[in-house]
Amino acid sequence: MAGAGDHGIVEEAERVADEVGLQQLTIAALPQRLGVRQPSFYKHIDGMDGLQRSIALRAKNELADTLARAAVGRSCGDAIVSMSQAVDASLALRSALHGSVSLEAGGGFGLPLDVDRSSDRLVSGLVTALSGWQTRDSATSPSRRRDRKGAVRGRDGGAR
Repeated sequence: MAGAGDHGIVEEAERVADEVGLQQLTIAALPQRLGVRQPSFYKHIDGMDGLQRSIALRAKNELADTLARAAVGRSCGDAIVSMSQAVDASLALRSALHGSVSLEAGGGFGLPLDVDRSSDRLVSGLVTALSGWQTRDSATSPSRRRDRKGAVRGRDGGAR
């Protein structure tokens, strides 16, 4: 597995995986992109399995950091809602971008339109949509759904 000092290798592997897909990631492509000779490159990694473990570990750490930032300074219920919103936003963004890229790669658009312009509009639309999530969802957070006596109310208004 790539060591702590070899984060550049893992970062470049992530970039390649983003470009071609994780299943198509090969070790052979990395030394040239990093400007190193292949024999010395293999001293820094523990094969493809180790490289994939390092990528997965970085992704998990990034997710943990995102969730921690979403939860900091919030009460239990609000922290859970905020973390859920962060995960939802990530899933929405990934789904939209993955769908767009998959359609483009497969020739699925089939229209004489500027794909870059469409992608820019997709991202702008996502920014608009996601910026409104916090405002709309905060009205239904646990701390805001309490009645005058402090009972938590469900979406239908009934006590829980």
